[in-house]
Amino acid sequence: MINTLNPWIAGVQDRRDGAISMILSTAAQSLRHKVRHKFVLLAVGVLLLSAFTGWAVPAKAAENAPVEVTVKNLQQQGWTVTKSSSRNETLPGLPPYEELPRVVSVTTYILERGGKTITCEIAYDSQRDTLDEHCLDEGS
Repeated sequence: MINTLNPWIAGVQDRRDGAISMILSTAAQSLRHKVRHKFVLLAVGVLLLSAFTGWAVPAKAAENAPVEVTVKNLQQQGWTVTKSSSRNETLPGLPPYEELPRVVSVTTYILERGGKTITCEIAYDSQRDTLDEHCLDEGS
Protein backbone atom coordinates (compact mmCIF):
# COMPACT_ATOMS: atom_id res chain seq x y z
CA MET A 1 0.00 0.00 0.00
CA ILE A 2 2.91 2.35 0.71
CA ASN A 3 4.36 1.61 -2.73
CA THR A 4 1.37 3.06 -4.50
CA LEU A 5 1.38 6.19 -2.31
CA ASN A 6 5.08 7.01 -2.37
CA PRO A 7 6.95 6.30 -5.63
CA TRP A 8 10.32 6.96 -3.99
CA ILE A 9 9.81 4.08 -1.51
CA ALA A 10 8.70 1.82 -4.37
CA GLY A 11 11.95 2.66 -6.26
CA VAL A 12 14.07 1.87 -3.18
CA GLN A 13 12.30 -1.44 -2.69
CA ASP A 14 12.78 -2.36 -6.38
CA ARG A 15 16.52 -1.59 -6.18
CA ARG A 16 16.78 -3.56 -2.95
CA ASP A 17 14.99 -6.54 -4.51
CA GLY A 18 17.30 -6.32 -7.55
CA ALA A 19 20.39 -6.23 -5.33
CA ILE A 20 19.19 -9.19 -3.30
CA SER A 21 18.45 -11.09 -6.49
CA MET A 22 21.94 -10.33 -7.83
CA ILE A 23 23.59 -11.42 -4.55
CA LEU A 24 21.61 -14.67 -4.51
CA SER A 25 22.46 -15.33 -8.16
CA THR A 26 26.19 -14.76 -7.51
CA ALA A 27 26.06 -16.99 -4.42
CA ALA A 28 24.34 -19.75 -6.39
CA GLN A 29 26.98 -19.55 -9.14
CA SER A 30 29.76 -19.69 -6.56
CA LEU A 31 28.15 -22.70 -4.88
CA ARG A 32 27.73 -24.49 -8.23
CA HIS A 33 31.41 -23.83 -9.01
CA LYS A 34 32.51 -25.21 -5.62
CA VAL A 35 30.33 -28.30 -5.99
CA ARG A 36 31.60 -28.91 -9.54
CA HIS A 37 35.20 -28.48 -8.35
CA LYS A 38 34.71 -30.97 -5.49
CA PHE A 39 33.03 -33.45 -7.86
CA VAL A 40 35.97 -33.28 -10.28
CA LEU A 41 38.43 -33.80 -7.43
CA LEU A 42 36.42 -36.76 -6.17
CA ALA A 43 36.27 -38.31 -9.66
CA VAL A 44 40.04 -37.90 -10.12
CA GLY A 45 40.62 -39.44 -6.70
CA VAL A 46 38.45 -42.47 -7.50
CA LEU A 47 40.24 -42.96 -10.83
CA LEU A 48 43.66 -42.78 -9.17
CA LEU A 49 42.57 -45.18 -6.44
CA SER A 50 41.22 -47.66 -8.98
CA ALA A 51 44.40 -47.40 -11.06
CA PHE A 52 46.65 -48.18 -8.09
CA THR A 53 44.53 -50.92 -6.55
CA GLY A 54 43.42 -52.63 -9.77
CA TRP A 55 39.80 -52.16 -8.77
CA ALA A 56 37.40 -51.81 -11.70
CA VAL A 57 40.11 -52.37 -14.29
CA PRO A 58 38.71 -54.50 -17.12
CA ALA A 59 42.20 -55.46 -18.35
CA LYS A 60 42.77 -57.52 -15.20
CA ALA A 61 39.55 -59.46 -15.74
CA ALA A 62 40.42 -60.00 -19.40
CA GLU A 63 43.79 -61.51 -18.44
CA ASN A 64 42.11 -64.21 -16.35
CA ALA A 65 39.25 -64.91 -18.78
CA PRO A 66 39.49 -68.12 -20.80
CA VAL A 67 40.61 -67.57 -24.39
CA GLU A 68 37.84 -68.21 -26.88
CA VAL A 69 38.77 -70.80 -29.51
CA THR A 70 38.47 -69.04 -32.87
CA VAL A 71 40.29 -69.31 -36.19
CA LYS A 72 42.00 -65.99 -35.51
CA ASN A 73 43.14 -67.01 -32.01
CA LEU A 74 44.40 -70.36 -33.28
CA GLN A 75 46.40 -68.65 -36.03
CA GLN A 76 47.92 -66.33 -33.42
CA GLN A 77 48.96 -69.45 -31.48
CA GLY A 78 50.82 -70.83 -34.50
CA TRP A 79 48.13 -72.96 -36.16
CA THR A 80 48.09 -72.88 -39.98
CA VAL A 81 44.99 -72.99 -42.18
CA THR A 82 45.61 -75.90 -44.56
CA LYS A 83 42.18 -76.04 -46.18
CA SER A 84 39.04 -73.95 -46.33
CA SER A 85 35.73 -74.36 -48.12
CA SER A 86 32.53 -72.32 -48.29
CA ARG A 87 28.92 -73.21 -48.95
CA ASN A 88 25.51 -71.55 -48.72
CA GLU A 89 22.57 -73.32 -47.13
CA THR A 90 19.10 -72.04 -48.05
CA LEU A 91 16.55 -72.54 -45.30
CA PRO A 92 12.94 -71.43 -44.87
CA GLY A 93 12.50 -67.94 -43.44
CA LEU A 94 11.72 -67.24 -39.82
CA PRO A 95 8.42 -65.63 -38.77
CA PRO A 96 7.18 -63.15 -39.83
CA TYR A 97 9.33 -63.57 -42.96
CA GLU A 98 8.47 -67.17 -43.86
CA GLU A 99 8.22 -66.24 -47.54
CA LEU A 100 11.81 -64.94 -47.70
CA PRO A 101 14.66 -67.40 -48.11
CA ARG A 102 17.08 -67.56 -45.20
CA VAL A 103 20.66 -67.98 -46.39
CA VAL A 104 23.26 -69.38 -44.01
CA SER A 105 26.80 -68.98 -45.34
CA VAL A 106 29.14 -71.58 -43.83
CA THR A 107 32.93 -71.54 -44.14
CA THR A 108 34.91 -74.52 -42.88
CA TYR A 109 38.58 -74.18 -41.94
CA ILE A 110 41.01 -77.01 -41.25
CA LEU A 111 43.99 -75.93 -39.16
CA GLU A 112 47.11 -77.95 -38.37
CA ARG A 113 50.02 -77.64 -35.96
CA GLY A 114 52.49 -80.27 -34.83
CA GLY A 115 50.55 -83.17 -36.32
CA LYS A 116 47.27 -82.13 -34.70
CA THR A 117 44.19 -81.00 -36.63
CA ILE A 118 41.36 -78.69 -35.62
CA THR A 119 38.26 -78.05 -37.73
CA CYS A 120 36.40 -74.76 -37.34
CA GLU A 121 33.12 -73.64 -38.88
CA ILE A 122 31.98 -70.05 -39.17
CA ALA A 123 28.30 -69.59 -40.08
CA TYR A 124 26.57 -66.32 -40.95
CA ASP A 125 22.76 -66.32 -40.78
CA SER A 126 21.34 -63.63 -43.08
CA GLN A 127 17.97 -63.35 -41.36
CA ARG A 128 19.18 -63.35 -37.78
CA ASP A 129 22.28 -61.31 -38.69
CA THR A 130 24.42 -63.52 -36.46
CA LEU A 131 27.89 -64.98 -36.82
CA ASP A 132 28.55 -68.29 -35.05
CA GLU A 133 31.94 -69.95 -34.79
CA HIS A 134 32.86 -73.26 -33.23
CA CYS A 135 35.93 -75.47 -33.42
CA LEU A 136 36.41 -79.20 -32.88
CA ASP A 137 39.71 -80.83 -31.99
CA GLU A 138 40.15 -83.94 -34.12
CA GLY A 139 43.11 -85.05 -32.00
CA SER A 140 45.14 -86.49 -34.91
